[in-house]
Amino acid sequence: SVNKTTTLTDIPITTTSSLTAVPNLRTELENYIGNLHNSYKNHFRAFINEFETTNVNGYKVKITSGYRTFAEQASLKLSNSQNASAGHSTHNYGLAIDLNIVHNGVEVAIKSSSDDIWLNTGIITIAQKYGLTWGGDSFNGYSDRVHFGLDKTFDTNILLALCRDQFGVNNDLIKGNQVKFIGV
Repeated sequence: SVNKTTTLTDIPITTTSSLTAVPNLRTELENYIGNLHNSYKNHFRAFINEFETTNVNGYKVKITSGYRTFAEQASLKLSNSQNASAGHSTHNYGLAIDLNIVHNGVEVAIKSSSDDIWLNTGIITIAQKYGLTWGGDSFNGYSDRVHFGLDKTFDTNILLALCRDQFGVNNDLIKGNQVKFIGV
């Protein structure tokens, strides 16, 4: 069980309600954004919107992953031992996206692209403005350049404990993107 005092102190309650005027994005992006944590959907919309509307090269974002169930995360862990375990990825709470960058229909920045390619798109600077961690900065030596999330904002151990309090211990019943940060 989570210590209620610790929970409210350790979990930042900085949502992006001031970003309510952020327009919806293209349908293929909204299909992913719609499953993120309600408190941060506009945060990710604003990040993508700023990138797409301010870069001079006409780059667009293609989201390849967003919210993941614990079962989906466990499957990813089995396919690559460097992936986070179920409950220990910000994807499990709707607080991260994976994306590629597209130019004229061609994916120009993907997981295997160099750091320089990613940096030259300008997306990393914009991500930092929104407090997003870029996976190219490495997770314990594992570079996941397509990852943009609130990894330094949230402690997944606390989120996992909150989920277990709210949904029980059966991973199949946990809806991490619906975890409540306040009033638990």
